Amino acid sequence: MSQAGSCFAYTDGFIYPPDAMFNDPATPVFIDPIINPPDDFAYTKCVSSAYHADAVHFDGSTWLDTASATAPDSRYVSISFWFRIVSPYSTNWTFFVTDPNNAYDNDGFINSGNRLSFTFFDGSGTNLPHLNLLSTDVIVSAVWHNALLCVDTQGGVGALYLDDVLQDAPTVEGAPFTMLYSTLEFVVGGDTFDGDGLVGDMADFWWAPGTNLLTGSAIAEADRRKFISADGKPVNPSGFPASAVLFSGNAAAFGTNQGTGGTFTTTGTLTNASTSPSD
Repeated sequence: MSQAGSCFAYTDGFIYPPDAMFNDPATPVFIDPIINPPDDFAYTKCVSSAYHADAVHFDGSTWLDTASATAPDSRYVSISFWFRIVSPYSTNWTFFVTDPNNAYDNDGFINSGNRLSFTFFDGSGTNLPHLNLLSTDVIVSAVWHNALLCVDTQGGVGALYLDDVLQDAPTVEGAPFTMLYSTLEFVVGGDTFDGDGLVGDMADFWWAPGTNLLTGSAIAEADRRKFISADGKPVNPSGFPASAVLFSGNAAAFGTNQGTGGTFTTTGTLTNASTSPSD
């Protein structure tokens, strides 16, 4: 018996789901008509492959930008992406920003303490109200990481997972509020206002205003498994919930938004990353 991906096969050519591998007879999901019906229980490798994520490199002068995102204003936003920082801390660690010309924008970056920081404002151009998520764990350079988060700015709750581990509870100041996204500029891989372009690698960036992944103040394991497997690897984005933005694939494909949020313009040049979070 052997396993590849999510199925098993007899040498007779029948392919069986994993939960049926020891049950006989089991209902096959594929039959090779050339091969005789089963007369033994020697298993061989099934022709299948697990998802392997392509990744791209941002060189500090490259980013993806839309001047007017098609996304709902909402109390909720959910985000997931894979990243790899290739050098120690610098100012060039901005992953995304909404409405960059607003001094109090919504953004995600690594701060001077080498921790993930995500801040969400109400779009009024003032410091309050806001909700901030900060990772407990520091970011290790030259290692792939997954960030998965969801916030509810009306309920004042949120959850941030770094590599599938829950981080600190959010800091909330001011009254409950709704985040503004509709028709605002949205940038991935940099900040068009101050030029803080990302220097590092990224894969499977998913941004979903209006989507709530929270169960209380956490994201249930079943929902986390849509983005990161139990062994800490990427999951095929074809199973992600619908979203305004989904960037996935190699350098030739990554800049094409697979979500509903509109077309993005690439400034600079994306290149293929030298490694993948699937490696």
